[in-house]
Amino acid sequence: MRAAVFHGRRDLRLETVAEPQPGPGDVKLRVLYNGICGSDLHEYYDGPVTTRTTPHPLTGVRNPVILGHELCGEVVALGAGIEDLVPGDLVAVEPLETCGRCIYCSLGQYNHYPLLAFHGYNRAGGGLAEYTVVRRTMAHRLPPGMTALQGALIEPLAIAWHTANRCEVEAGQTVAIHGAGPIGVGVFLTLRQRGVETIVVDPSPARRAVLAGLGARSLLDPASSDPVAAIRDLTGGRGAHASVDAAGVPNSFQAMLHGTRVERIGISNARPVQGCPQPCCA
Repeated sequence: MRAAVFHGRRDLRLETVAEPQPGPGDVKLRVLYNGICGSDLHEYYDGPVTTRTTPHPLTGVRNPVILGHELCGEVVALGAGIEDLVPGDLVAVEPLETCGRCIYCSLGQYNHYPLLAFHGYNRAGGGLAEYTVVRRTMAHRLPPGMTALQGALIEPLAIAWHTANRCEVEAGQTVAIHGAGPIGVGVFLTLRQRGVETIVVDPSPARRAVLAGLGARSLLDPASSDPVAAIRDLTGGRGAHASVDAAGVPNSFQAMLHGTRVERIGISNARPVQGCPQPCCA
């Protein structure tokens, strides 16, 4: 089969490799869609970052490795012990393999397992191939009516959903989203569905146009205005109730930090100062 194999920094090759076969507890998938994650770009330009030149402690895998972890596939074969899936099922892949036995795994907090292996980085296979093999715990059957393309979006949109949850905001409050890439867009869509107002900051006219088409009402270009001043102006001088850095660059982090309001916690006896021009006393 054909696969995109990462050998090292700026060394990604389209190669013919052996087709994988499932072992006990495994699911073999025909890959239908696989997204390109920002982490894949970091791996290509700056790696090895998540891939390894020494064997991974859990899987023993090291470079070269097939990239790809945002994927949806069709079940084509099942290893021994798998009875709740059948060939033809569509599944989204949760790209984490853990030991399944430690205290974190037994408590359902497997994401804290210190030796996580990531599909597409530390496992024998990845989504940028015709076929891939995952553990049964990594395969989530799609509900009826969901397409394979939608299934491939579950992994990145799960990050956006979790980010929106961490904002801990309510309908009518405001969140500033710095960065309108896939994660930023996902956070916007999740918050809009919950009735939360958003201010989206991104220097790309194309990305701002996409957000406008999706219904975003407050869009800022940080290259032509001071985003902190603009966010404060849009929020009555107080700043956003929460902010999200979905860009990962110093300027967005600074704007996120200074564009978020300071909540008054534990000062219920405080009284506004008459005549004070600051928004905290308004």
